[in-house]
Amino acid sequence: MCPLWPNFEPKSSDQLLPRRVKEALKSGVAHASWCTENAKELIDKLMIMNPKNRWSAKEAIGAEYFYEDPIVKQADQLNMKFSVDSVHEWEAREKHKQAVTKHTRPIP
Repeated sequence: MCPLWPNFEPKSSDQLLPRRVKEALKSGVAHASWCTENAKELIDKLMIMNPKNRWSAKEAIGAEYFYEDPIVKQADQLNMKFSVDSVHEWEAREKHKQAVTKHTRPIP
């Protein structure tokens, strides 16, 4: 547990607002077709402020979201638009080197 939790733990005199993570996800997520009820449940449980009540990684891995059908989707069914350039570490490093070189002036 985070040793700083006591600094953030609500006091008995604090007015607690209702948790609305699931509602916010339903109304505020663009391309929400991936955001099933099980996905909302997982996100909600991982965002509980009190570490005593928040899901651990071990609990999260057992979430129903990871076992929904279809377990494996074809690439054309994924909502995310990844280009090959964006997922290759080597290419990312090369782009970074070029950017640094471009913005670095030699010392006279």
